[in-house]
Amino acid sequence: MFTQCHVRVTSPSEASALVSFFSENAIAQRDALDQEGGEPTTLRLPITIELIHGKREELYWEKVPEKTRQAALERLYGSAAVAHENDDGRKGKRRKKG
Repeated sequence: MFTQCHVRVTSPSEASALVSFFSENAIAQRDALDQEGGEPTTLRLPITIELIHGKREELYWEKVPEKTRQAALERLYGSAAVAHENDDGRKGKRRKKG
């Protein structure tokens, strides 16, 4: 049985660390509620991690609600630095109200 999921982390460095960990450690999920994992077997394949880029990443973000997408960008770059669409379609910077 093949199951796929997307995991979104806070930063590119965390994504790289996650990929590195699973590349160096073969871990299989024992059951649906397994919190530790175990040795891979012929029936339990190891967990594999892949970074998505380009068109596949664009397709992923298109399915994420705008509010969630904005929150992810704010956590990554800070609320004052997040670019957003103005009413006329131009890119602008969000300013803190104060």
